[in-house]
Amino acid sequence: RYASGEKIHCKFAVRNSPISFYVNDTFTNGDIYTLSPGSVTNIGLSAGQPMLFLQTVLSTYDLEEGDVVYVDTGTYSINEEVYVGQLDSANSTNALPVIIQGSTNYAVGGTVFDRQGGAYGIRLSEVIGVTLRNLSICNASVGVRLYQSPAVECDRLEIQGGTRGFDVERLEAGSYMFRHCLVRNTSGNGLYVRGAAVQWLNGILWSNLQAGVVLEGGDAIIRNSVIGSFGEGQYAFYLIGGRLDSDYNDIFL
Repeated sequence: RYASGEKIHCKFAVRNSPISFYVNDTFTNGDIYTLSPGSVTNIGLSAGQPMLFLQTVLSTYDLEEGDVVYVDTGTYSINEEVYVGQLDSANSTNALPVIIQGSTNYAVGGTVFDRQGGAYGIRLSEVIGVTLRNLSICNASVGVRLYQSPAVECDRLEIQGGTRGFDVERLEAGSYMFRHCLVRNTSGNGLYVRGAAVQWLNGILWSNLQAGVVLEGGDAIIRNSVIGSFGEGQYAFYLIGGRLDSDYNDIFL
């Protein structure tokens, strides 16, 4: 209360355990996490009151270790990047990660972010401990940008089109894990690594017009994956610097 007698009301929460958040489009067809359509007036804290956009959850709440954001089945047309910053991560490599979980109902399309021609689909900057799962991204110049963000895992992400699938940059020690990911039909590179330690396991880099993997410093371990590079001037691997460890891969040229 101010001296004048005016009352100030503030929202706050006391955490005893991780929190689940919910996002849905305006339809319920094929949904597996939510019980109603998403709305800009919903608070996103229950399956019956999902928010309409993932970015609204990230902007409204401070996510902590172990929190999960469930983004249900549907195509989300987004006119700005999904940005994950320092306030929405675990902030420790030993903590439970913050998870952004898409739909596993692939029969009706899963969870798709249509960036509508923007620069980044999803951008993580200076976070620690975030996992992205079961998401598709299309019509972004760069599907996922990871900057100075150790202990990040991407699992079952699919990126189509644009100029680059994953863009990974880190200037000091840090690791990134990619499992069962797919990048196809970009006009540039599938996976671009600068100064980071990356593991790409059981994935597909298919028909990216410059190279499947570009390594500019850092370390890349590529295992049990399929890389297809077709046409003159296209490469499976393009090394500017760093160390490449490739084994148990099928390479089509």
